[in-house]
Amino acid sequence: MSLRSRLQLFYLLHLCKPATDRAVFRAIHRAKAQRILELGLTSTKRTLRMLSVSQLANPTKVPYYVGIDLFEDRPEPGRLTWSLRDAYRNLRAAGARVRLIPAEPLAGLMQAANELGKLDLVVFSAEAVPGNDSRAWLFLPRLLHQDTQVFCENLDGRQPVGFQRLDITTINRLAAAALKRRAA
Repeated sequence: MSLRSRLQLFYLLHLCKPATDRAVFRAIHRAKAQRILELGLTSTKRTLRMLSVSQLANPTKVPYYVGIDLFEDRPEPGRLTWSLRDAYRNLRAAGARVRLIPAEPLAGLMQAANELGKLDLVVFSAEAVPGNDSRAWLFLPRLLHQDTQVFCENLDGRQPVGFQRLDITTINRLAAAALKRRAA
């Protein structure tokens, strides 16, 4: 790895702003995550940085990125600077294999869960975190393997305050609870 790559990786893992994103970057680096799912693309900078860390962690492989978002159909215009077309173009230029699904994040997850295969990292933006009773939890376990890391963004008012890491047992418990509610 060149000195420039090492410095870039050090910056992303330890110095970049916002500091809340560093936990996700460190998880990508530690696990050498190559298959990434992001639900709700609220930060284009974070998305590009996740791909950069993935490429720096494992330079011989091309990361596979799946993004599920409303893109142009967002009710709050101006929150995201990318249209679907721009997102695809920019993410491909960053060196990733890209699949973008224009849908409400949780509905898109339910639609595409069988096609996505096993993922290394799942990131829920604050607006896309399913509630405890959501049916989306039923579809998440089929995307996970034993080393998959799942992060949910937390908000304090309207500001992101960090990411909460969910382990597989918690996800399975939430899926079982959603299944019970569905059966009732």
